[in-house]
Amino acid sequence: MSDGTIAICASAEVKRKASSAPDLTLLGVALDRINRGDASSVSSVLELTPIGFQGILSDPAPIRRMLLHLEAESGLKLRFGIATGSMADGSAALAEAEFTGAFPVAHRGFTEPECQILNATAYAVLAGMRKATVRQREAVESFDSLGREVSVAEEMGISQPAVNKMLKSADGRSLLKSADAYVGFLSSLLTQHRPAWG
Repeated sequence: MSDGTIAICASAEVKRKASSAPDLTLLGVALDRINRGDASSVSSVLELTPIGFQGILSDPAPIRRMLLHLEAESGLKLRFGIATGSMADGSAALAEAEFTGAFPVAHRGFTEPECQILNATAYAVLAGMRKATVRQREAVESFDSLGREVSVAEEMGISQPAVNKMLKSADGRSLLKSADAYVGFLSSLLTQHRPAWG
């Protein structure tokens, strides 16, 4: 295992009929927000690549935001490679996600059962957010930051029962709990495997 750093690489899925690379402009804006907002967790700046982005994290907390919000903010469908250690490990995990196609997320540097749990949990969050309508995603994102349906209703200019209905339709509370469980499990794995510093 590594020193506890997390390499993350991502690629945007290209539509079969598209002849050019995806437009990564909005992805760059979203990554800038993460770089600034989670600066203490970002060891090397999350930066755009020709097909997506890459970076090194010292803490898995920003991955929660990526799973919940990055696709909606960028307008892209993403595949993620998440690994302990170097960028090469993250790239290898991304290649695995792209090759298998079963899950849009692949992990390396953990045991096979740990990878299966991480992959399935991350996939559940991504799939749920992909399934939600734009307004449902807005409600989930607002509820995530504000924590109260009444506050979400005020922000969105709708009634609290409408917010409740959107959160139920999108299974928003479960998505947020799954994202928290993913980060908690990943954090515990990193802590278990982090070498002791003499």
